Amino acid sequence: MEYEYDETYGYLTALRNKSATGEEFASFEYTYDLDGLVERVDLEDGSYIPHDYHTVI
Repeated sequence: MEYEYDETYGYLTALRNKSATGEEFASFEYTYDLDGLVERVDLEDGSYIPHDYHTVI
C-alpha cells in the first residue's frame, strides 16, 4: 500500500493498493474543501464518492 500526503497540511491525498508484482488494483484520491474536510474520493475506475457534511444547529 502506498500513501501520498499534502506537503503543506499533511492531509492524505491518495492511497494506492498494489499487488506483489506492483500492479495497482485499487486507488483512492482525496479532495478537501477549504476547511480541511474531505469533499470527494475519486476511485481508480473514474467514479467518485461525494462527501457531504450537515451542520447541526
